[in-house]
Amino acid sequence: MTRSWLIAIIIAIGAAAWIGSGLIGGGRGANGETADPGSAAVEADDSQPPQQVRTREIVAEPMIDNVSVQGRTIAHRKVTVRAEIGGRIEEILVERGAEVDAGEPIARIEVDDRQALLEEARARLASAEIEYNAAQRLNTQGYRADTQLAQARATLDSARAAVRLAELRMENLEIEAPFAGTLNDRMVEVGDYVSDGDPIGMVVELDPLRVAGQLSERHLGEIEPGTVGTVTLIDGRELEGVVSYVGAVANDTTRTFTVEMEVDNADHRIIEGLTAELTLPVSNVTAHRVSPAVLHLADSGEIGVLEVLEDDTVAFRPARIVGSAPDAVWLAGLPERLDIVTVGLGFVKPGQKVEPVPEGPIESAEGRS
Repeated sequence: MTRSWLIAIIIAIGAAAWIGSGLIGGGRGANGETADPGSAAVEADDSQPPQQVRTREIVAEPMIDNVSVQGRTIAHRKVTVRAEIGGRIEEILVERGAEVDAGEPIARIEVDDRQALLEEARARLASAEIEYNAAQRLNTQGYRADTQLAQARATLDSARAAVRLAELRMENLEIEAPFAGTLNDRMVEVGDYVSDGDPIGMVVELDPLRVAGQLSERHLGEIEPGTVGTVTLIDGRELEGVVSYVGAVANDTTRTFTVEMEVDNADHRIIEGLTAELTLPVSNVTAHRVSPAVLHLADSGEIGVLEVLEDDTVAFRPARIVGSAPDAVWLAGLPERLDIVTVGLGFVKPGQKVEPVPEGPIESAEGRS
């Protein structure tokens, strides 16, 4: 717990005690004067009836402790498509921002003399096949040596390879999308000359979308792939996601490790680079949910609650805060069920006999006989 939280809780305790001074009819001394609200407790006085306090039974319940980290959205996949062969760009087939399917052509390179080279390679292959078949027949009849047959076979294989190479060059004239996604950028226009390896465009896959953040090493071992959490975008949208990756190496500077979640983004409305908050469950404990106003600060500095025992005696129960919400805190270290003082904290102390009044209106001191 941070120091600011502790200060806020102490202020809440003091405020609750001050408010309680106007709600509780007790707290008067033997002379009938109201006790000083700033005092730690009211001394027991056998001549006065027991101090009346309001109580409530609280029961422990499961609590999921979450941790929130800042992150950003990341495309599931992002690839720069590059030319596999040099030449002049003849045609642009997809504009920037358009959706593409896997294998869909993005741009086309001019054929140039590649078609003629392919036809030449096929002619050489046909000639090599004829020569090999003739050499094979002559070898069978004993008129051609085995070495000559092997040479004819090598020539045939070389011709086949030349044809395949020429066909690949023709196929590589069309630059295709490697997977379905969005053509986020295009680096060429019609008439540009490209060489092998030059960038043509960038294809991004946004569904599913990844959201990455840096988690403290304190939570190492508490998060694992498959954990279900939530992602809150900067515009307030909340999405359910699943942890898909947990880094195995911490950052040398921040001592944090990367955690990524995947969320559905079928409509592609969420883009890469948005600020987001990841909320992840790090533990599941049993605790009591109470208002900060019922917390009691002991002289020792411990935080806890005041319990009313079966004999109507007040006892201090130390507790530790394991979670918080806008209007409540979660306490651990208490019995499963107990009755706690909710109004009148400023007028009782451990060991004092009280008159407990379960949740409801409390009779004022003037109205009691």
